[in-house]
Amino acid sequence: MRRLAGLSTLGLLVAGLAGCGSSGEPVPPRIPTTSQALLISWDGAQRAHVREMLAAGRLPHLQRLTREGGFAEVEVRGHRTETLTGHTELLTGYRPHDLGVHRID
Repeated sequence: MRRLAGLSTLGLLVAGLAGCGSSGEPVPPRIPTTSQALLISWDGAQRAHVREMLAAGRLPHLQRLTREGGFAEVEVRGHRTETLTGHTELLTGYRPHDLGVHRID
């Protein structure tokens, strides 16, 4: 009788632990974090022309940076794409007018 009680307890323990395992779904890979970033803003460059030059291999250093690092296209909306206002929004995430930055005439 004791042996049966011990086996029952063991069975319940195993059943309980089986429920504690993974759900069988794959775990997403951990995204590496970094404390350094390089922002390149090419003032006056046409996106299509830069893409064309990258595809043709005419910008090898920039091509390597985008291949080994990352590349994001940022679009400034809601105001003219002037350097001062555009960079203010790009660097802070706030609309330039909210920060009191206005165009320079």
